[in-house]
Amino acid sequence: MNVTVTHPVPAIAVSAQGAVTAYPGDKVTLVYNVTNTGTGPGTFMLKTHSNFARIDPINPVLDLGAGNSTVVKLSVQVDKTTKPPYSIDVGLKAVLSADDTIYAEGVATINVVSRLPDPSLQIVTIDPPKDSKGKTGTTLSYVFKVRNGGTILDTYDVSATSMDGWVTTMTLGPSSVTGPVPIG
Repeated sequence: MNVTVTHPVPAIAVSAQGAVTAYPGDKVTLVYNVTNTGTGPGTFMLKTHSNFARIDPINPVLDLGAGNSTVVKLSVQVDKTTKPPYSIDVGLKAVLSADDTIYAEGVATINVVSRLPDPSLQIVTIDPPKDSKGKTGTTLSYVFKVRNGGTILDTYDVSATSMDGWVTTMTLGPSSVTGPVPIG
């Protein structure tokens, strides 16, 4: 009679739950599924890595029974100096503590994009001249209020055009900035 004795052996699988989009300076959460695909329980060491982001520390030890899985969340800070468009890979590697040849890794991608200016530019005429038509050599003065209703600092081109095709000269006078001014 032959008797075969088998010992339970742990194995591991790690998968990332898709890519996320972020702006420079954002903090995002990445989600990974970690599963013990073996026939026995195991203690796994978790390691993280990234090519261009700061990852908050996590508990580096994970105990999983055979067939069990868990979700591991990584909190990742995108460096504010990242120049979009840019892709950041963030890996989570699980290594069996008793045998470092048994391991798996999942990689999530953060796609860093630019904050586009909000198109809600508002131009309001304040104190317009009584007549918007002037004879040759006449100076018409307008006061305008330009408001950036967007979410970031932006630059605008200002110009004047004659409806009749005449040459128009525009002189910008003193300007003032009121309200919060983004710094960065």
